[in-house]
Amino acid sequence: MFDRLRWQLLLSYLGVFTAILGVFAIAVRLVFGYSLRHSLSEELIILAKVAATHAEIKDNQLIVSDEFTGSTVALPDSKFEWFDRQKKLVDKVGNLNINLPLNIDSPVQFNKYPGRKPDETISAVVPIIRNDNRQQIGYVRITQSLESLDRTFHQLDIGLISGMILSLIISGGAGIWLTHRAMKPAVTSYQKLQQFTADAAHELRSPLMAVKTNAHTALKYSDGMRSGDLKKFRAIASATEQIITLTKDLLILARAETDVDSAMEQIDLTLLLQQIAAKYQPQIEAKFITLEVAIQPSLWLYGCNNNLHRVFINLLENAIHHTPSDREIRILAEQIENQIEIAIIDTGVGIAADDLERVFDRFWRGDRSRTSWKGGSGLGLAIAKSIVEQHYGSIDVQSKLGAGSKFTIRLPSQQN
Repeated sequence: MFDRLRWQLLLSYLGVFTAILGVFAIAVRLVFGYSLRHSLSEELIILAKVAATHAEIKDNQLIVSDEFTGSTVALPDSKFEWFDRQKKLVDKVGNLNINLPLNIDSPVQFNKYPGRKPDETISAVVPIIRNDNRQQIGYVRITQSLESLDRTFHQLDIGLISGMILSLIISGGAGIWLTHRAMKPAVTSYQKLQQFTADAAHELRSPLMAVKTNAHTALKYSDGMRSGDLKKFRAIASATEQIITLTKDLLILARAETDVDSAMEQIDLTLLLQQIAAKYQPQIEAKFITLEVAIQPSLWLYGCNNNLHRVFINLLENAIHHTPSDREIRILAEQIENQIEIAIIDTGVGIAADDLERVFDRFWRGDRSRTSWKGGSGLGLAIAKSIVEQHYGSIDVQSKLGAGSKFTIRLPSQQN
């Protein structure tokens, strides 16, 4: 039980930490990406303005200085282009093989080319202004491939993902240590409580058996006993029987985990269920209840035979006690992939929808569906749930008032 809780806490902790790391990584990626693109845009605008200063008008034609076009100012995978006022290309320099129509609506533009290299570029466009009369005489555009930027982003993504994985590994190791330390006091307290419950239940059996024996002896030789005393002894015997049942169930519940760990074996579940059905057949027929048994052959699992036997008996006895005469009880069992599913279905009084989530609580009894049987201790379903979970299985219930209940157990199967 505590191992499962420890893993649930660890996984919850890692889930929250992963979400925090993920949000942090996405935020870093977005901020860094925006900052890098913004810096690149500003850099290109500055370079474009520098290129604009090397263009002038001669004989009503835009001319670019050879000093600039012959220099190595151009960036790798980039291109400078000069246009006149009619957006006609006048000159260009650079090794980027991209030809785009001039767009002056935005100073910075991002362009995509699916299926080719480079697949994305950034362009910066600035007007060319004469120094003497401040008139616009054309445009200059610088276009830069974003492949180097993409490589930077790729390296950043690898770094962020690697950092997340390394952080999760370290956090996982630390989480195992922390959850172990955090759960240790709870485990110790639970073990002490479990041991106290087992010891108390064990020590109570002897005096209770003595009370029971004396009460039954008095009832057996009741000649000459007053009628009032006879009723008192019957009440004592009945109460003692109920307390013995309760202590027995408490002892079983306290030792369920130990018994499972120490008595595991391969079990023929088909045979076990058939034997239980045959054992309770006379009791079921005495109540004029129909029993339907549909158990798949060769169902094998690994577990504690005594504890699983008690689970199925508890569920079947509940079904018998809560099912009126002339109704039906069904026992179904089949293998579904790597699990065995066992269902015990009755057509009895049922359980209210509001009470379904509390069915497996200790000492719980529903107002309508579970008060008709006074002989139980209120621990039967809690014992069943504890044993099933110790076998790495699950148990759930579906029920409706007046229509009956269906208890379904799923256990890992094992091929014989």
